[in-house]
Amino acid sequence: MPNTSVHTETLEKRPTAMSLSGAEKAAILILCMGEERGSALMQRLEESEIHAITRAISGIGSIHAEVAEQVIADFIETAATIRPSTLETAKALLSSFLPEERVDAIMKEIGTNARKSESALWQEIAEVDEKTIAEYLEGEQDQTIAVIAANLPSAVAARVLPLLGQERMMRVLERMLELNDVPEHLLSQIEASLRSDVLAANKDPADLTGVQRMAQLFDSFDEQLFESVTQHLTERAPEEFEAIRSQMFTFNDLLRIDGQDLARVMRGVTGSTVPLSRKGAREDVREHFLSALPNRSRDMLVEEMGNMGPVKARDVRDAQAAVVDCAKQLLAQDVIQLVVDAEEDTEEYID
Repeated sequence: MPNTSVHTETLEKRPTAMSLSGAEKAAILILCMGEERGSALMQRLEESEIHAITRAISGIGSIHAEVAEQVIADFIETAATIRPSTLETAKALLSSFLPEERVDAIMKEIGTNARKSESALWQEIAEVDEKTIAEYLEGEQDQTIAVIAANLPSAVAARVLPLLGQERMMRVLERMLELNDVPEHLLSQIEASLRSDVLAANKDPADLTGVQRMAQLFDSFDEQLFESVTQHLTERAPEEFEAIRSQMFTFNDLLRIDGQDLARVMRGVTGSTVPLSRKGAREDVREHFLSALPNRSRDMLVEEMGNMGPVKARDVRDAQAAVVDCAKQLLAQDVIQLVVDAEEDTEEYID
């Protein structure tokens, strides 16, 4: 009689895209590129990264095509900046796994989201006070300033550059005259720095209203604690509490994101975050997660949750916070949208 215990154990431990580590995902990407492209990429990595990926390749075992496809799609969609050359490479990779019409649909969606994200970033930067922008630029190299100035609206750049002083402004203008296509990795680094050093720093907590500060406080409550204060505040200060509630976004508010956008949120977190977050969720929220996934991914998520067993409440809260933070970030970038109920839609329409 054949021994089926090993086979059963293997199926139970079969990796999913959500359970893979960063090194394992990188290993899958490199394997999918083929020997020539994969080797060329490995040569550009740090020695520690090469060791980690090599260990992952040697121990990763058999990977189902669906998992590899999901890893590739996740990598492309969550890339900070995607430009034409990268999109062509991504399209070639996806073509190894998907039919042409599915590849075209994915690339169209990713390209649209990338353009939205980039446009939103530079628009947000343009709305920052020019003195704040100039103070940030003072610590940058002339070439970096030239790249940033070239991407800002002309009217904004015209106000910012004189604040650097006549001599430096002239040096930057010379760089701008010589500016050609900016390498993709360099622009990605610049945009990431602008997000963290200018946009984040410009959002001073002292500028928040009392309602916004209370919304942030309640967002940090776990569900049980928030429910314990909701009834009291609804009775004692209904108007004030409703104003605060409208500014909040909790784990249960993921119900206000449609399936396609929720799937994008799930792809934005790593490891076992999604199955952990569902452990402590309401039944309707759990079902919403499942309905956002294709059949196979849904089955793998249910299987992974079943294999987890009991988990710490603190780990569940941390996982839910990570999912919510990802959703907030994508909402702020206009990559995903909240579903507006018909009753909430007060926009005037004209025939």
